[in-house]
Amino acid sequence: MNKRSFLKFFLILSVTVVACQKSIEVQSPTFQVAANSTNISVGDTVVFNIEGNADIISFYSGEIGNDFAYKDQDRILTARGLEMSFQSQVRRLGTPLKCQDNQLSIHMTNDLDFTGATTMTDSAERVNAAEWFEITDLFELCPLECSSTTPYYPSGKSYVSGGIDMSKPFQIGFKYVNKPNTPENGNPNFWRITSLQIDVVTDVGTTSFADQSEITWFPVFIEEPWSRGHYTNSGSIISMRGALSTTIEEQQLWSISEPLAVEEANLGPEYAIGIKSVIDPPLKTFTHVFSAPGTYKAMFIATNVVGGQRSELIREIEIVVAPAE
Repeated sequence: MNKRSFLKFFLILSVTVVACQKSIEVQSPTFQVAANSTNISVGDTVVFNIEGNADIISFYSGEIGNDFAYKDQDRILTARGLEMSFQSQVRRLGTPLKCQDNQLSIHMTNDLDFTGATTMTDSAERVNAAEWFEITDLFELCPLECSSTTPYYPSGKSYVSGGIDMSKPFQIGFKYVNKPNTPENGNPNFWRITSLQIDVVTDVGTTSFADQSEITWFPVFIEEPWSRGHYTNSGSIISMRGALSTTIEEQQLWSISEPLAVEEANLGPEYAIGIKSVIDPPLKTFTHVFSAPGTYKAMFIATNVVGGQRSELIREIEIVVAPAE
């Protein structure tokens, strides 16, 4: 082949390739989807019937973690509340004719600050000045039986954040009160707290925040005489007991948590579930089960791909999910 013939062949080949490239165009998917029911209950199976075909089909249920609205933005998870539980035990001290009642109470606060408190007197003043929100009535405390063998008693789990500002650090305080040990009042008791658990309530459910052993606790003694032996913390058990011979009108012993802060969590963007790939046969049905009540926008993204070109079609179906009957 001489030089002129080769150049002519190359020009013809080039024109042919360009013409072929120009003729390859991605086609828009032909795609329709319908649900067998758009009003269902939790646990029901929704059947989506699909007509047409696409190279790739992706699905968003509209549920948290799989929501089309967050495909291009981060989901910021905010705490909606706190739940708390623990176990308590009360046992008598000595062999009294009567045991003091209402010695233990539970409180929360946003405005306790021990900064600069160098003595127990300083700490006591801060505790007395703080605004406390009492949550005792939200729990079941160990029944007072004036016994030396009472077992631990579960408090139940309760929502405890109604009286505090969740956007600020908060503290929990177990308050033990000891009155004069008279026949009318009775002797003090030995109270123990264990298995404390705090959970954060969010839009995606409840998750663990902290347990008793993960929290630093500080004793605060108000009105002498107290000794260090009246308070112990093993890490898993907080123990509080009063003196058997006090004449003070009301002694207080507090076990107060370190400041606790609940922060927002960035879960990032949410991604679709692939339900059909290029090599799969046409998809005729797809099923999904919704696990929580609500109104959801189920989204199907049908995509055809040729070379570097894409053609996309989105179908949306609103699904209303009622609580399970």
